[in-house]
This record gives sequence, C-alpha cells and structure tokens, in this order.
Amino acid sequence: MRTVKDNIYHFFMGFFLMLFSFIINLHYPLFAITSYTVLNLLFIIYELDEDWHISDEAFKDIFYFGWGQAISFTTITYLLQKN
Repeated sequence: MRTVKDNIYHFFMGFFLMLFSFIINLHYPLFAITSYTVLNLLFIIYELDEDWHISDEAFKDIFYFGWGQAISFTTITYLLQKN
C-alpha cells in the first residue's frame, strides 16, 4: 500500500542524489558522472524488479525520484546563476 511517506522518500532520494553528484563533480568530474549514471540505473532496475515481483506501481516511485532530481537540478542551476 502506497503512502505519502513513500512518495516523499523517493522525492528526497532523487533530490539528494543529484545534489551529492554535483558536489562530487566539483572535485572528481568523471567519478561523479559515472556514479550518477550507475546509481540511476540501479534504482530503475531495482524498482522495475520490485514491480515485477510484487506489483507495487514502481512507475510512481520513479516519477517522484525524477521530480526530486529535476527540482534539485533547477535549484542548483538557479543558485549558480545568482553568483
């Protein structure tokens, strides 16, 4: 059963993944890009596998995860343009 807490959890997971990838990118660009890609792929594979086995509507988890990343990216871009 889905709860609002699950949606918030996936949103912030996506938000912080993007934020931490940006911070790591300041010092280790190649590592940040690689780890960001791998972690996104692992998350999507995990969610699709979970949906396949227990049918928990993984597309909603991926949707909120993506929104978290989009908001984080927008916030970072906005803050960088202010400087």
